[in-house]
Amino acid sequence: MMPGVGINKSHEPLLWPRRVVSKSCSGAAEAVYDLEIEISALRREMEDAFVECASFTSEPVMSISRMLDVKINEYMKVMLKG
Repeated sequence: MMPGVGINKSHEPLLWPRRVVSKSCSGAAEAVYDLEIEISALRREMEDAFVECASFTSEPVMSISRMLDVKINEYMKVMLKG
């Protein structure tokens, strides 16, 4: 495994690389930031569910994974427009 890659044990948001969001940011930039926060929270939930269930295919892990897929797709659509 690469250094710095793996489960985030600090529970600090792991934000995707992005442009700095200033106080005068556009609605799109705000949407990107909000999606990054949601994606980070869902990843953390999925990691916790995996640790609890000890299975990548358990229903809680799969359910969160599907929600995460939706949010990542939303994020990519916003990024492609911008």
